Amino acid sequence: MTNTQVWFKGFVAALIGGAVNSLSVILVDPVEFNFTTGLGKLASVAGAGALIGVIAYLKKSPLPENTHEK
Repeated sequence: MTNTQVWFKGFVAALIGGAVNSLSVILVDPVEFNFTTGLGKLASVAGAGALIGVIAYLKKSPLPENTHEK
């Protein structure tokens, strides 16, 4: 597995983990954040969580250098 493949898998994991972690707002306020009437708000929170997860991952693991020889 190349460095880029490992980096990309970590990137996707950070994206999914951030989004899923933010879905815990359903427990805090199930009336406002739910899968029926509050889906737009829930999607906004999940998107923000995913963005924060990706930014934290990029801080820890910046884009890999190109290691392919020409």
